[in-house]
Amino acid sequence: MTTIINIETSKLQLSDLLDLVRGGNDVIVLEADTPVAKLIAVEPPQQKPRRHGLGFLQDK
Repeated sequence: MTTIINIETSKLQLSDLLDLVRGGNDVIVLEADTPVAKLIAVEPPQQKPRRHGLGFLQDK
């Protein structure tokens, strides 16, 4: 689902908009009825498994 909101309202409701994005929704921000931004969720970066001992020296 996509939510469309004006820029003034978005300033006041940023936390609520981020909750919508975390829930899988997109948010379009309008300025004077013109779309200027789209809020979408991002994937968190994947971390490599940690290696114990001196094995980390082999990665260089």
